[in-house]
Parts: sequence; C-alpha cells; structure tokens
Amino acid sequence: MPVDTSTGRGLTIPREFGDGRIEKFDQELQSLLESGASVIHLSCAELDHFSSVHVGVLWAAIRTCQERGCLLRLCDVSAGLQRVLDTLDLADMFNAHQHLPGPGGTVTREPREAHGTDNFRLTFTRSEFPAALVQYRQHLDAWGMSPRLIFELHSIFYEVVQNILLHAGLSDSGQVGVQCQFVCGLLTMTIVDGGVAFDPTAAKVEPDLRVAARQRRTRGLGIFMMRKLTDHIEYKRVGNQNVLTIEKRVR
Repeated sequence: MPVDTSTGRGLTIPREFGDGRIEKFDQELQSLLESGASVIHLSCAELDHFSSVHVGVLWAAIRTCQERGCLLRLCDVSAGLQRVLDTLDLADMFNAHQHLPGPGGTVTREPREAHGTDNFRLTFTRSEFPAALVQYRQHLDAWGMSPRLIFELHSIFYEVVQNILLHAGLSDSGQVGVQCQFVCGLLTMTIVDGGVAFDPTAAKVEPDLRVAARQRRTRGLGIFMMRKLTDHIEYKRVGNQNVLTIEKRVR
C-alpha cells in the first residue's frame, strides 16, 4: 500500500537494513526534513518481520524529527506488527497507526497438529539464510497460522538466527540447524549452531526496551525482544554446539 501523504510526506521502512540501507534511509529522512515537512509518515507496508535493528533505526528517526519540530508516524501497520509493538510496549512511542487491520485471530483455518513428517527441519549457512526465511514462513502457513502470528514468529526466528550469524563466530560455511514442531497449540523451535558458547537466558539486558531504545543501546535488544515474544527459552551446550529451545503458545 502506498504511503499516505494527505497530511505530510512519506517514506517507506525497508524490510532489511543491510547493504547501506540505514545510510540511505537516513539520507531520505534528512531530505524530507530539509523540504520543510511537518509530518512524516513511515510506511510499514514492506515489513514481514520486526527486528532490534528496526527498533534502533526508528528511535533514531524519531529523535531526529523531534529535534527539527517534525512529527513522525508509522502507517500501514499490519496486525502482526501491531501485535509485536504492543507486546514490546512500543506502539505509542512509535506513533503506530494501523490503517489497514490485518486478519484477526490466531489461525486462518483449523491448524493441523504436527506429527511424523509434519515436523520440519531447516539447515542453512549464512548465504542461505534468506531462502531459509522463506521456507520457514511457508511451513507456518501450511500449518494454518494466521498472517498476524506468522509475522510474530518470523520476527522471533529472524532475531535469533541473525544474532547467531553476527556473534557466534561461524565461518561462511558454518551451518545453523532448526527444527520446529507444533503440537496442541504449542510451537517448539530448536536452533543448533557450532559457534562460540553463549547462553541468552543468562545475559543481563535492559528490562525496559523503551529506555534502551531512547539511549540508542542496541546491544541486548534482540535478546530482550526474544524473551518478550516467547513463552519459554532454554539453553544448553552439547559438545561444541549451542542448543537453544524456544516455546511459543499459540493463543
């Protein structure tokens, strides 16, 4: 959906912020501010997940606009993004407005219980991660998950794996393994990697995401988001591998 510019100028939030996209986004924002815009609408139409990087970039954008006396609002907010923002207590801080409500509820049809070959596994390297994200969403859709819930689960999956790829010290050929199971309304996801030992359940992070965002402290944001968006997290070191088990109750 196009950015609503009826009362201001528009800018689209990119799905990913790699490959210089943060710098490009900042430049486009500065151009709008220099043009004298009093209200800037940030379209979320391209987002299929929400990450800690999005939190940091958006908060920096809000601060920049405030310093210039400009109001910044999120528009085209899907039901999934609204759910994530509400869970993280960020909806009001980011001035999120759900112009087009997404499908409500948890499932689009009667969910199939996972059994036997219904459980799915993914194994991928750093370069194969984008394709793994697509496969992950396809499996969730096949299980009857709603777009709202798929957005939330995609955000969790993306944040966990991206943290591994950035900090575990894996080589380009190093693999990440994921197994998912959906039984009796409980989604269980186990992620295995051969990187350096790290227990996210023991990490000390800012308990208030709003405070961390305001202070532009991105370290630990991903772990905090993972804790807030899931129901249970368990970590163990098995041999030379990290094994992280995440549970999410589908309500």
